[in-house]
Amino acid sequence: YVLVENNNAVDSFVEYSLTFNAPKDAPAEPTNLKTNGDEAKYNYTTLSWDAVDYVTGYELRYTADVDATEAEANWKPVGTVAADVTEFTTDKLGLAYGTEYKFQVRALRIEAGAHDRSVWDLASDWSDACVFQTVEAPEPPTDLKASVLAPETLTVDLSWGNLDNELGYEVKLLD
Repeated sequence: YVLVENNNAVDSFVEYSLTFNAPKDAPAEPTNLKTNGDEAKYNYTTLSWDAVDYVTGYELRYTADVDATEAEANWKPVGTVAADVTEFTTDKLGLAYGTEYKFQVRALRIEAGAHDRSVWDLASDWSDACVFQTVEAPEPPTDLKASVLAPETLTVDLSWGNLDNELGYEVKLLD
């Protein structure tokens, strides 16, 4: 690459030569992919892995075919994350309750000068798999009670028995 600097004088230019020494082969595969067992709640967890040098991002995938070989598994893409990201929370994947999942990550690198950022030039092998088991679905709350507070505004007070270890409740109005 050549960088040309204009010194604001007529026909006065300084030329610099820049050299990039990024490796031309595929990046190393990420290591130490793990799930934070203390955070494994319901149908999500946080995955983390060790950073890899000279990468432009990471790609993640998962499958519920935990007993299948890597080639036979029905892998679903999770997406890509930036090079400075080495953890991912699976809360937006819609994982099913009471199901075992296998996750993998690989390192990606775009070659210098590439214009199409949707195409990864170099990718590592997939990491060793990390297996995560979602918990069983919670039981519905008991003792549901509804009291009409203001009929003219359709204001209703709802109450129910508390369940242990719940993150929250979802209330739906049926037609």
